[in-house]
Amino acid sequence: MAYAIHNTKKLYFGTYPYKISLSFKPAIGFNNFTNKRNLIKSWVEKHYGIKHNDKWKKNWCIRLTESYYSFNFYARTKDDADKIIKKFSNDISGYERPENEEHLNILLQEEKIIIKDYLYHNLYRYRFQCKNRNKEDWSEIYEWISEYGKNAGWTNDDWDFTWSSGSLYIRDVNQLLIVRLALNHKINYLEKVVLKSEI
Repeated sequence: MAYAIHNTKKLYFGTYPYKISLSFKPAIGFNNFTNKRNLIKSWVEKHYGIKHNDKWKKNWCIRLTESYYSFNFYARTKDDADKIIKKFSNDISGYERPENEEHLNILLQEEKIIIKDYLYHNLYRYRFQCKNRNKEDWSEIYEWISEYGKNAGWTNDDWDFTWSSGSLYIRDVNQLLIVRLALNHKINYLEKVVLKSEI
């Protein structure tokens, strides 16, 4: 069965660079789908020792999620992804994987890596997400960076703040280090854009 193959843009659940999607048409009927579900979960338990009602642990080498007539497998290694593909090849609707070893290494870096065609707003490589959805915290961050940026000679293109999402965008790695030192206690996570053309 032919299926779409795409380059992975992020680590799923902060852990898995490989994603294999299985889809079934509702026309197969609920009983047949239940049989498929049981087959999939039995295979996972047999090969990985993971029972269907076990609470997911981050050190597991795979993860399985279920939605309407579909499943998603997430794998830590290509070997595990290949095993899943070999077993369920007739039901696969999509496969996401790193394009090459360099792509994989980039995804595994400390920052949350987002692989895109363009920088954020065509200017910014880094995006901070504020820890709280508290407008007072956002105001404090905005006021700090406005004052610091003004004193440091930053231009309007060096940073930006999006009030709709509480996101702070930074252009330069040197500015990034300053912001991390000053605002780390108010930042939930950092995203870094790697352009497809750079891989």
